[in-house]
This record gives sequence, C-alpha cells and structure tokens, in this order.
Amino acid sequence: MGAYQARPTTKCEKLEGSVDKIRYGVCSMQGWRKTMEDTHIVDTESLGEGISLFAVFDGHGGTEVSEYLKNNFVKVLKDNKNFIKKDYELALIQTFKELDQSLITPEVNDELIGFSTAPKELWEKPEIEGVAYSVGSTACVALVTLDAIFVANLGDSRCIISKKSKAYEMSIDHKPNLDSEKKRITAAGGFIKDNRIKGVLNLSRSFGDMGYKCDPERSPKKQMVINVPDICEQKRTKDLDFLFIACDGIWECMTSSEVCKFIGGKIKKHKKKMATLVQALFNKNLANDVKTSRGKGTDNMTGILVALK
Repeated sequence: MGAYQARPTTKCEKLEGSVDKIRYGVCSMQGWRKTMEDTHIVDTESLGEGISLFAVFDGHGGTEVSEYLKNNFVKVLKDNKNFIKKDYELALIQTFKELDQSLITPEVNDELIGFSTAPKELWEKPEIEGVAYSVGSTACVALVTLDAIFVANLGDSRCIISKKSKAYEMSIDHKPNLDSEKKRITAAGGFIKDNRIKGVLNLSRSFGDMGYKCDPERSPKKQMVINVPDICEQKRTKDLDFLFIACDGIWECMTSSEVCKFIGGKIKKHKKKMATLVQALFNKNLANDVKTSRGKGTDNMTGILVALK
C-alpha cells in the first residue's frame, strides 16, 4: 500500500489548557500513513506576559524539518530584535527566513540527521547535498496577544477564525496552481503538472525543499519555492469565537465553513474537552478505506483549537 498502513493508527496525542481567558485543545492523529510527519507548538509562557503561540508544521519527505521547527521556532522568534520591539509582523517574517536559511548549515544538517529515522549512512553519501534538499514542511503560526492575533503561513496548512459564527480564513493555501505562485514558478524555470511543481511538490512555499530554491541566478524571493510567509492580522474583539489551525489533511475533506459550523455547534459543550472536540472532527474525516477514499481522509491530521471567549 506504499505510504499507507493496512489499518489506521487512531490513537491521538492530546493536550488541553487555558491562559489569559482563552482555552485551547490540541489533537494529533497519525491515521493511515505509515509515519507521523506533523508537529506542533503550544507555548503560553516563553514569549512574555499575555503572549501565546500556536503552530502546526506539516512535514513532507520526512519529519526532520518539522521536528526542527518545533524545537527551534520559539527561541528564534523570541531573540528577534523586532519581536522585542513588538513589531510582530516583521519579526515573524524574519524568523521564517532565518530558520529556513539555517537548514543548509552543517550544524543544523547534523541536527536534522539526528531526527531522521533513515540510516545515518544514507545522508552521508557524497551525492546527498543535505537533508533539507529533499525534506520540507509547511508552517501555520498564530501569535496571540492581548490585543491582536497575527497569523503567518507558509504552505497549505490553514488557520480560520470564527467571528459571529462565520468562518474567516486567516491564511492562503500556497498551491502551485495559484496565478501568483504559478507565475513565479514558471519564471524560475519550473512547470506545473497535476497541480504539482515538476509533477512532484504540491505546495509552492515551504521550509526546506532546497532543491527548488537553489538557482544562483535568482534571489530567494524569485525561486520556484520561497520561504516568505503571508501575514494576516486580526484585532481581538468581543465578537471573535475561536481560531482553528490544521494541516491540509482536514481541509482536503471539509471547507472552512463546514469546519467552523462543526466546531461552533459543539464548542460550548466541550469547554473542558477541547482536544476531544478536535478528535471528533478527525474521526468524522478519517477514511474508512484507503482504496476508495481517493486520498481524502488518509493523511496525518493535526489541529489546534483556541477558544477566544
């Protein structure tokens, strides 16, 4: 069955908590995949009083890059001079850039090898330029302050906010067939086949994937794949219900409005069981059979639900 198991792994990793009048729940399920390549962050303490960070990283080609991001994102953001100045948008953009560029350094490459389940000898072959040349990850990060929410997105994970029970997308799915992305990809010498770059990569912005970012004649922003996140800011107002971040394993099965309706109809009854509510969403979408699912409901699933009132 290739990348899939004979039976899905449905046991979930769950986390719940509350801080600054918000409640959160996290759930991760491996599902039908043979490996779990998603990671996530919930940090309500490290970044200062009244500041929380929630993030989902969906790895592809392996878990090495998503593991690295989980372990290093908060530290790099916290040390950013613009974060200290409370210029959160610029700090997030610079953090994405710094982390991505670090992936090709010898020190970080050694760290990535340490995360790998593949034999170390594989990565030491002379024809292998580095782990991050063939491994990558999305990132959907929500920085929540007392006054505002900043969402930085790279790839096809997604964040929505429910406002008066209506879904608002706080991120753009970076897919190769988007006009703006396709224009850059083709200008850099790439092509789109089956909605994938060169028929392989099904997203147009990511961490890692250095094999698509190595044209010496082009600046980083003009490569086939880039590390520039879109940033969306939302003021915290009383009419905000919740935010939800998830990898594409969810959005391949349901629209933003459908997810908003599902969560909105149950969240009041799950005030102390937020992760269980996310798990119920996963169970709803988990495919009964890989062969007949056409790919839907067969991916790893990770979601973070944050109630804002």
